[in-house]
Amino acid sequence: MILLSDPQVINIPVQDCGEPLAEIASAPEIALDLRERDEAGAYGRARIGVLERLRSASETLPDGVGFSTGSRAASAAAARGRTWLKWQETRGESQG
Repeated sequence: MILLSDPQVINIPVQDCGEPLAEIASAPEIALDLRERDEAGAYGRARIGVLERLRSASETLPDGVGFSTGSRAASAAAARGRTWLKWQETRGESQG
């Protein structure tokens, strides 16, 4: 398994594909934590294709399991960690 925080992943160059953004709130099957909105209004959006794939994937999840968004935190690793913890809590596997 390779984590998103692994340098092999972080060092992959990213290029904008030009695909429009969509509001995550338009997908009720994905929990959006509104407490972490940013002043620029950039939070809560994903590329249309990403949002469609998340919607499709959410339909295959067992009952009681869902996707939850994190924030644009100072540390991307921290954001991924919170998302992972939220996912574990949804599954009832939270530790601590």
